[in-house]
Amino acid sequence: MLKVNLDYFRKLLAKPLLSLIKEQVRGSRIILDAGSGRLSSIRGINKDTDLCLVGIEFYKPYILKSRAKSIHNAYVQGDIRRMPFRAKSFDSVVSVEVLEHLNKQDGLMMIGEMERVSKDKIVLTTPNGLLLLPPGPEDNPDEKHISGWGVNELKNLGFAVYGLGGCKVFHPHHRYKNSVGEFMLRITLPIIRHLPYIAFQLFCVKDLKKQDSGLTLFNKHDLTKHLAGQGIEIGALDKPLEVNRQQCRVRYVDYQDEETLKSYNKAVSGRKIRQPDIVGNAQDLHMLADNSVDFVIFSHVLEHLPNPLKALKEFHRVLKPGGILYLGIPDKRFTFDVERPVTPLAHVIEDFRKGAKETDDISHYEEWFRLVELKRPAPARIELAELVEKKYTIHFHVWVAESILALLNYAGHKLGATFTLVDHYYRQGDADLVFILRKTTAPADKLPDRLAENYSPTRALLWKLREKIRQLKGG
Repeated sequence: MLKVNLDYFRKLLAKPLLSLIKEQVRGSRIILDAGSGRLSSIRGINKDTDLCLVGIEFYKPYILKSRAKSIHNAYVQGDIRRMPFRAKSFDSVVSVEVLEHLNKQDGLMMIGEMERVSKDKIVLTTPNGLLLLPPGPEDNPDEKHISGWGVNELKNLGFAVYGLGGCKVFHPHHRYKNSVGEFMLRITLPIIRHLPYIAFQLFCVKDLKKQDSGLTLFNKHDLTKHLAGQGIEIGALDKPLEVNRQQCRVRYVDYQDEETLKSYNKAVSGRKIRQPDIVGNAQDLHMLADNSVDFVIFSHVLEHLPNPLKALKEFHRVLKPGGILYLGIPDKRFTFDVERPVTPLAHVIEDFRKGAKETDDISHYEEWFRLVELKRPAPARIELAELVEKKYTIHFHVWVAESILALLNYAGHKLGATFTLVDHYYRQGDADLVFILRKTTAPADKLPDRLAENYSPTRALLWKLREKIRQLKGG
């Protein structure tokens, strides 16, 4: 960690930074400066052009000072974690030296919002690691640096990361213009772009057009990068989602204790399953307060619920504003549900209206028994009457990608459980559908009616190789 005064070095680096940003946003007609401050680092980018530069800043005195210098064409006072703009409102979004002023969860929220409101690119800079600064000249409570971000962390979020500001080791403590540190800093400025791990600053670019075309280098197993803070996973059984334990603390929720879960789920009776920290039902999380968790993991469980809309409302209630719902659902076309018809939205709405429970409508069991159980290669292992009597948690409903999007849109626009789509995994022929959804309390744009394929065969192969090595090591 460094403790420095960077006023001089900001002046030293301002020109090359502006040139780099111009290069990245070339062709943009409207740009958002997120966390624009009192004297934006991209001031002048709109000079002698028809480019429209919009600044969003929470601290009003900064807006007044910036407006007095006519740095931006328009100003909005607002929270960069919950921006008051529609999706794809700007060609590019830029944020210079803002991320480090937020904690990790809020930083991820800001990045998610930048992605949501940008069409083409997002560009951000941040110090390489935690950098301690003395108090600024203004009475702004958010001036303090409270988080540090590293190269690998930002790459895992989908950014191309470059070095900026010279070599980190030559940055002061040295405060004199003629110091050896300044001389060495100037020498390393031209080459540091390709050496981000030793750079003082990080220059990060995410090309959203490449992501939208399905060229992103992540698959369903990398989507946990969106999870940070304290959250819950519901229904993990023997397969809890693997998360980054350095940035996530997970409590496990299930509807029975460990022994009862094993007796109800014969397939996992011989395996180690997660002992629930909280005994509760996804459709009733009354033991959790409103706005109390940073994320909810719910993977391959929604289809087992008689009342999925009620669960979505509960997730929205317990999530903090900007919190993440990791929602994994099987695509029925590539599972044993293949012969079952897609559950109509009207059916799920009626289940919600009447507060459906497992045995309220035995047609679910009848359909499962006829089109799944009796289709197995071996004779049926259980009778229909036993399914109903023991309230087996079969797949009560089945979906494909489009029908899940319709369900989420209904939950948002009719029930107030509003989410924005941050990320997803979808591949034709793969049974897994994964949605990364961010809670919003404001009206949100309708989710798309269809999903573009989003996966990387190379990354999937590497993940399988890593899992194989872990299994061989007994991990």
